[in-house]
Amino acid sequence: MSQFGFYLYFLPVGFAMSGVVASLYRLVTSQNPDFLPSTKSVPAVLVTVLLSMFTGPFIIALKIWNGMAKREMQVPLIALLLAICSVWSFYSGFVVLYFTYVVV
Repeated sequence: MSQFGFYLYFLPVGFAMSGVVASLYRLVTSQNPDFLPSTKSVPAVLVTVLLSMFTGPFIIALKIWNGMAKREMQVPLIALLLAICSVWSFYSGFVVLYFTYVVV
């Protein structure tokens, strides 16, 4: 498989995993995931960092969606955030599939 084929395979897996983790977080806490911790306690900061590692693409995509709905975002900023979201999704998908390969 070509390198571009791997990119096209890892990217949706990473974004889907990001959406699943964010949906589970939303189901448990009834609030959207965010990059900022809700409180300044050490466990809250650790949970926020771990959550942000895997739900980052979903959080960025949600912020893009909300910014476009309010017409507050410029096209270059949207393109930059989509590029960051794509790369982050790719690496998240790589990590998930790598650990799946190692475990199974």
